[in-house]
Amino acid sequence: MTEPSDVAGASGEGARRAVAFATLGGVSEPGAPADPGSGAASPPPHADPVIAATLARLDAVDPAAASDARAALEWLIGDAGLGAVSRYGVQQFCWYELPFKWIIEPHVQAEIVSSLARFFDLAGLARYGEVCRSAVTGSVLEAWRHDPSAGFAAYRQASERSGVEPADLPELTWSGTMLEDEHTAFWSAAVALEMAVDAGALVPGSTGWRSRRGELTLAHLTHPRDELFGGSFLQAIHTARIGAWIEGPPGQASRARAQLLAPVANALLHPPAPPRDLRRSLAPLRWWLDQLVGEAGGLPLTGTGRLPRATVRAALDAFPRWPAAANRIPQRVDDLPALAAVDRLGRELRLARRQGRRLVITRLGEQCRADPRALWSAIAAHEAAGSGWPAAVAELVFAILLLEPLVERREVMAEVTVALTEAGWHRGVVGDPVPRARLEPAFADLVLRATTFGWVRERGPAANPVWRLTATGRSTAVAALRSRALAPNVM
Repeated sequence: MTEPSDVAGASGEGARRAVAFATLGGVSEPGAPADPGSGAASPPPHADPVIAATLARLDAVDPAAASDARAALEWLIGDAGLGAVSRYGVQQFCWYELPFKWIIEPHVQAEIVSSLARFFDLAGLARYGEVCRSAVTGSVLEAWRHDPSAGFAAYRQASERSGVEPADLPELTWSGTMLEDEHTAFWSAAVALEMAVDAGALVPGSTGWRSRRGELTLAHLTHPRDELFGGSFLQAIHTARIGAWIEGPPGQASRARAQLLAPVANALLHPPAPPRDLRRSLAPLRWWLDQLVGEAGGLPLTGTGRLPRATVRAALDAFPRWPAAANRIPQRVDDLPALAAVDRLGRELRLARRQGRRLVITRLGEQCRADPRALWSAIAAHEAAGSGWPAAVAELVFAILLLEPLVERREVMAEVTVALTEAGWHRGVVGDPVPRARLEPAFADLVLRATTFGWVRERGPAANPVWRLTATGRSTAVAALRSRALAPNVM
C-alpha cells in the first residue's frame, strides 16, 4: 500500500492516482511501474495462475495498463479466480463503483476501464471487454462526470436495461443490505440471467422481456439445490429473514418479544390461503370504494376533508350494528368510529386520493375493488408494515392472538408492554415500562379495525373482554406477520 509520505511526495498524474488507490488500499501508483529507487516491491502475482499470466503478458507491453487492470480486478473479485467474474459485476464496477467510490479524475476512470477491457481480451473473455468499451459505459461515466445524481440515474437505467440484474418479484423484494444467503442468491441469479442472455433465451428490449426475466429469476431461486440439501435459494432467504425478524433490529433485542414471535415462525414459511368469507370481511371497505365511484367526479368532502353527512347516514343504513360514539345519533364521521377507521385505512392504502374538495378512487383502488384477494392482501401487508410504533404493537398483538385461543385484553396489554419495554421503545432497554397512555391509542386503533373487519370476536365485560381470532382473523394475522418478517432489509 502506498504510504502517506509517498502520496505527498508524488506529483502530477501519479499523485492523483496515488491518492485514489491509497484511499482504496490498492497497489502503489496505479498506471505507473514501481520506482526501483523508492524501495517499493513489485506486487505479488495473483493467486489465480491464469490471471497472473494474463497480467504478466499485459505488463510486458503496457505496465501502466497492467497496474490499472490489477487494481480493478482486486476490487472486482479479490483473490478469487476468473470464474468469479460476471457481467453484472463488471457493469457494477464500470457504471457505479468506479465513478462513485474511487476518488480519481474522470479521464483516469476511462483509462482504468480501457485497461480492464484489454485484460479481458487477453484472458479470452472478450464479452466482458465489450461491456467496458461499450457506448453505454461511456455515457454512464460521462453522466457521473457532470453530476452524481445524473450519474446514478444513468447507472440505474443501464443496469435495468442490461437484463442481467435480478429484478424484484412478487415473492421477493431484494434488500438494500443483504444477508449472506440473499447475497449469494442474488449473484447466482445474475449469472443465470447472463447465461440466458448469451443463449438467446432472454433478449433485453424485446417485447415482454421483463416478464421473461422475472420467470427466469423465480425459476432459478426456487430450483432445489444440493448445497442447500434440496432446499432453494428462496427458502433460504425466507428462513434467514424470519430468523432476523425474530431476533429483532440491532439494539432492539427482546427476549420477551422473541418468545412471542418464535412459536409462529413455521406458520410464516408459506403464504396462507385467503379466507373463505373474504367478501363478508371486506364488505365495509368495498362499500367505501363503491361510494367513491357512485358519485360523478368522486365523493364530495367537507371543508376539513372529512366524509359528508350523507355518507355517514348511508353507512348507518348499510351497517346498522356499527356502534356510535358517545351513544348519540351519528352526524359526522367521527361519530361512527368504524366508518372513520375504514376511511382512514382506505386512504392509507392509497385506494383513493383527494382532488380538490373530492375524494376520488385511484387505479389501485379500482384494481382492489374488482379483486377481493388483492384487497385482502393489501390490508394484511399494511397492518404490520414499517418500523414505526403502530407496527411494533400490531406484530405482538397478532402473535399473541395466534398463540392463545382465548385471551383477555388485560393480558395482551401486559405482554405487549413487557416486550416493547425490553426492546427499548421507552427510555431504552433499562427504562421505565412503556406508558399505558402511549400504548392505548395504537392498541385501540388495531382492535377497532379487527372488530370492524371481523378478525376478532369479543365477549365479556367491555373493560376487559376476552378475544378470539376468527378464521378470517387467523389468515389475516399470519399474512400480516409473514409480510413483516419477509420484508427486505433497508439498512
